[in-house]
Amino acid sequence: MNRTDTIWALTIIGPVILAAVIIYALANQRRLSRRAKAQQDESVNDLYDDPEGHSSPAGEVRAAEAKVRPPQK
Repeated sequence: MNRTDTIWALTIIGPVILAAVIIYALANQRRLSRRAKAQQDESVNDLYDDPEGHSSPAGEVRAAEAKVRPPQK
């Protein structure tokens, strides 16, 4: 196989492999149950409702910002 054949083969095979990987990922995507979705929503709401930022991944930063800025509604 010469260089031109290799380039054309990669041009065809590359997108086919990429499409197969994307289709596989979409087909095996895990869906949240109703209970898990409700728990996730509750956790997100708790995270944003906590003015002290104790449940936040950046808790100290949010706590400092909460003291500087008035709460947003």
